[in-house]
Amino acid sequence: MAATLKIITSKVGEGGQKHGPDVRRVLQLLSRAGFLASKDDKLWTNAATQACKAFHRSIGFAERTSFDPTEKSDALLELCKKAKVVLPLKLGARGYEAFSAFWAEAVKLNVPYCWGGIPGCIPDRVAYGLDGYQHYQVLNLGGKGPPYFPDAGEPGVGMNCISFVNLALSIWRTGSAHAAPYDCSQAAGGFEPISARYGMAGISCPSSDPMSLWDLRGPLGLSGSGTYVPSPLQVSQVRAPVRIALGSPAAKVVNDYFYSSDEVLRVANQGSLYYVQWCYASEVTKNAKTLAGGFGHHDTVLYDGDVYEINVGTPALRRNPLGWRMNRGLAKTDALRVYGPV
Repeated sequence: MAATLKIITSKVGEGGQKHGPDVRRVLQLLSRAGFLASKDDKLWTNAATQACKAFHRSIGFAERTSFDPTEKSDALLELCKKAKVVLPLKLGARGYEAFSAFWAEAVKLNVPYCWGGIPGCIPDRVAYGLDGYQHYQVLNLGGKGPPYFPDAGEPGVGMNCISFVNLALSIWRTGSAHAAPYDCSQAAGGFEPISARYGMAGISCPSSDPMSLWDLRGPLGLSGSGTYVPSPLQVSQVRAPVRIALGSPAAKVVNDYFYSSDEVLRVANQGSLYYVQWCYASEVTKNAKTLAGGFGHHDTVLYDGDVYEINVGTPALRRNPLGWRMNRGLAKTDALRVYGPV
């Protein structure tokens, strides 16, 4: 799938297209931005022309009756920003600087978790680099047909665990989501980890290891949001080994499952970003489908002892020490697989 998305491919409005996917996208953006009250998003009307004029006036432009992607202006970007469907990145940054800026912007927008089929969740979103703007990404509806922006009543930006991790790994490596190896497809997970797109090798769990730098490090104290959190050195409870059925894909990576936070922190270098996949301890049945023990069901990243993730609930974006996170709820039985660093 493509890594970038053009808002429109040709002129929309007076003197241009009056119907079709590009028109529908612009009308939905005008509606989301509060310039168009009409619910009809399939045909350019006089109301759309007036909305187009009002929008251009709002950004200091002369009244215009169309949007043209060949114009040397940022009108389409400004429309996306007013419609709240883009997430800014730190231009030119790489590594932790880029990732932390991405995380801060997502937290500021209070980005919700989205996964079709879960009650109360908005439909899935996929993330593209915004064509022509290296420091912006756009979150759009998924599906096989032309991608459309969400209705005005829905959040314009949303992520699930795969799209979040996919973006995190790409932004850490290149500073954006505009080029290979980034791919907006969410066809990953289970025994096909998304880290494979980035050439990140799985790490085997060490049976024993000498003292690491983590043993010499003090507690974090305050998290980025200013809320007290436990030390990253808080060790999780040790899990029972994954129940691996004969012939299961898990048998091929039997030595790659981690059963405590201490094991993970012995191999995770400070200052590096890792992909951490949370895996079922034994066979489970979900939506009438049987998933083998060791199947990866949740995707996160790990940096300096903290797990960064997006999940069901409010707030959806969360940063917590690994040991504390492993001791919470259903995660108490999960084993982990670790890949990286990116």
